[in-house]
Amino acid sequence: MTDISFGRFNLHIPSKVLKASSKDDTFTIAYSYEKDKEHGLKQVVSAVSLSTNEKTDDYHYFIALHEVRPPEGCAKPVIDNWLQIHNKAVPYDGMPYNDGQNTNCNIIYNITNESFDWINLEIQGASRNEDMIDFQNAIKKSLGIKKSGIKKTLGSL
Repeated sequence: MTDISFGRFNLHIPSKVLKASSKDDTFTIAYSYEKDKEHGLKQVVSAVSLSTNEKTDDYHYFIALHEVRPPEGCAKPVIDNWLQIHNKAVPYDGMPYNDGQNTNCNIIYNITNESFDWINLEIQGASRNEDMIDFQNAIKKSLGIKKSGIKKTLGSL
């Protein structure tokens, strides 16, 4: 079992779906700052990722992010990009797509007017759509993400 528990993230992914197994695999944590009534700002974990060795045929990349609506007055391109992802416009529509030599897919869920959760997946090799759909379905199942995009077991992710 691959367990990722930091900040708002509490993810349990079966090792047969995704696992770190060598010194060349990478785990990353990203922080952001959110408004806090008591302290002005608070540091929160906004993303976690696991990347297996890119030089192997079994390369897998997984990142889970929590995105909040950009503040008023933010540059239009930033707001437009946030809305594109929030509204699941291509390539954020859950369908596999080629990105260079690899196949990627995005899962957008827990959507509210103020935030959403986002998982980006990548596997080695272009046009591996069926393999990506299998990977996507295994990730969704292990994290309790229903087809509608509404989680059932992740708490406050």
